[in-house]
Amino acid sequence: MMEGALNRNCRRIILRRGDEYIVFRTNDIAYLYLENKTCFLVDIRNGMNHKVSGSLRDIYEMLDPGEFYRVNKNYVVCIRAIISLRTCDINKVELILKPPPGERVFISQLRISHFKEWIERENAFLPE
Repeated sequence: MMEGALNRNCRRIILRRGDEYIVFRTNDIAYLYLENKTCFLVDIRNGMNHKVSGSLRDIYEMLDPGEFYRVNKNYVVCIRAIISLRTCDINKVELILKPPPGERVFISQLRISHFKEWIERENAFLPE
């Protein structure tokens, strides 16, 4: 099993930090993002970043699709981290997330209708 690996619809993951292993609940993931080809997850409780092994695509495919959505090539967001959507221009919509990321996160207008359908699904969790 790779370091920080996630199993399909798993409830917990193990993150490695030096010689220490940390058990992390997937319920506590606000979003995952890619920075310089390295994947990080952000803790919804305190905004702390944690390095995760594997590609963003592979990790996303292992998460519960009712809770997580790939909004663009660099971000996978949890429904509970979405505060609001803001139209920026004709081609994109900005996601307002909690905790706030270090950069603005956008979803294209081409994907927004599918994204809204995902948010409105009965089995999707509502933001707290």
